[in-house]
Amino acid sequence: MKAEDLLKAIGGVGDALVEELLEHAEKNPVRAGSIRIRKTLRTALLAAVIAVLLALLSMGAYALNVFGIKDLLLSSDREKIYLSRQGLQDSKEFQAYQEFMAFYDDYVAHDYYGDQMPQEQDEWMRRHERIYFVYTQRLKDKLLELSDKYGLMLRNDVYEDSGAQWCYTALGLEDFIDDPRFAEDDAAFLAYDDGSFLMQIGWSGASGDYLDCTITRNVKGYFSQGYGDFDAEEVVRQWNYTTGKGTEVTIFWGTLRFYIVYDGPEAFVVASIARWVNDEAFSEEVVTAIADAIDFAALGSASQVDLSLGRNRSIEHVQADAQMQERQQVIEGRKQAELGQWLENYNGLTFRVDSIERSTNLREGGWQMEQFIPDSMGWIDGVYYTYPDWADPETGEMKEGLCLITVALTVKNTNLEESAADQTLNNTGVNNFSNSLLFLDFAAISDGVFCQVTKGADAWSGENPIPGQTAFVHIEPGQTVSYRLAYVAPAALENMVFFTFDSCLPLPSEK
Repeated sequence: MKAEDLLKAIGGVGDALVEELLEHAEKNPVRAGSIRIRKTLRTALLAAVIAVLLALLSMGAYALNVFGIKDLLLSSDREKIYLSRQGLQDSKEFQAYQEFMAFYDDYVAHDYYGDQMPQEQDEWMRRHERIYFVYTQRLKDKLLELSDKYGLMLRNDVYEDSGAQWCYTALGLEDFIDDPRFAEDDAAFLAYDDGSFLMQIGWSGASGDYLDCTITRNVKGYFSQGYGDFDAEEVVRQWNYTTGKGTEVTIFWGTLRFYIVYDGPEAFVVASIARWVNDEAFSEEVVTAIADAIDFAALGSASQVDLSLGRNRSIEHVQADAQMQERQQVIEGRKQAELGQWLENYNGLTFRVDSIERSTNLREGGWQMEQFIPDSMGWIDGVYYTYPDWADPETGEMKEGLCLITVALTVKNTNLEESAADQTLNNTGVNNFSNSLLFLDFAAISDGVFCQVTKGADAWSGENPIPGQTAFVHIEPGQTVSYRLAYVAPAALENMVFFTFDSCLPLPSEK
């Protein structure tokens, strides 16, 4: 249904009024720029920062104020409406951001008023780049001007992490989600020093339906950015609902998403829930379950904020330690193999690992630089060193902090004859042995963050090595071959393991 048709369909609206409303829309075509925040969390979280919140509504509904949308509208055109997540229309938070949107749109449309792009960032802009979308001096000046004009304070700090418990801790709030169907451990959030935050968290329904939920809390008295943009043709219902916790909220209920809005005394709170798998309508049971699970009253009230609690390394390491423990359980769950033990791959070829050795000089380990593939890399404390930077090409000495793991293999092709059914020269070929079965796995906690790398070989001892080195080695029926694989790795062997497709083998200890 087009916007024109929708307007005509609502309660006997005449053509004259339709034309008047459309003319109004054409005179207010403001489109706001999106917010840009450095990508440090899950991709989905940062997408939510750019364009989430509030209601999925039609231009017709806005124009007639049938659903009360007018109180949320920032701007509109024939295709989209832009809705506030700062507060209602009469709030200074709403008005400040609406004015910033209009300025930004005009600024970009007029080629940045001739300003040089890109610009060097001053200290204030670098400090606030993950808080405010101001990447030129003119945008910074406009933000400061509007915050002063409307008497709004500015945020000065932001904390990013994952796990709902860390968000509760950083904000000084008790658990504001009460439903085991919310995946609290997988939640990702941004928390600001004024107590505002944005959290993305998944919710699993009884039917296996997985919903994306984004909860935002914008504390009043502070300048904030961000908007919701939605198709003008979408028609939704408004529902004033009292949650199971006794809080009156407004629900905007659409086909693919719905929004729960609460205008609290201290903060403007919105929960947006989206379904991307199918277009089935939300049931009342799902809508009310999510509304009842979130403590909107607590989020809309004042709270103590101490971001240092969330950042405390002991807290971060508790989270990272838990991830390391989970990884260790995976390793322990693999079949424990021994050197010299014969194993079988999925093509019926048998193989054994004869030895695993460690060296800090590739020549002393029996290798030449030419045997390594161009995309070989080493990893130290979260930094990748690519070929040939990880070794001295003259002496073969590995870069400090790196070592070389050499694995000697024997592979036996027990097939008695070539198979006419499959002569494919790839990993699925009947007489091909895939080195992708053999991986080096290592993990570490770096600055409180759990990091894990699983990599294939960087070199092999055979002739005419195939780029990638994890590719197949063709072995004739009845033939037995021996060769070596090399892996560039951190020098510290703690938390490292060499494994096949289902077996775990020991690594030599650091000398």
